[in-house]
Amino acid sequence: MATLNIPWEANPNQTFLIDLDGQTIRLRLYWNATTSTWYFDMEGITFDTILNGIAMVIGVDLLAPYAVRELGQMWIVDMDEKDTPPDFDQVGDSFQFLYVERGV
Repeated sequence: MATLNIPWEANPNQTFLIDLDGQTIRLRLYWNATTSTWYFDMEGITFDTILNGIAMVIGVDLLAPYAVRELGQMWIVDMDEKDTPPDFDQVGDSFQFLYVERGV
């Protein structure tokens, strides 16, 4: 199983297509200034799944609560190991958005 780094910038609203495990996904990453939290929405282009408003928190598989059999796991990793939530301007450096391919 390979681990892929999903692009993530200090841009308060970013949308892009990405291929994961042979599936095309539209991801929207966005910053909520009121809650000081990053969120993402995901729409399956080559499969029928839509997820909205998933908080990007560290230490858990972000897809685990959902029945998305076509995909592996998504994690936010604190590269500085401070165990703090991702802030706006340290994404992509101190915080990585990682995808772990699904097992066969």
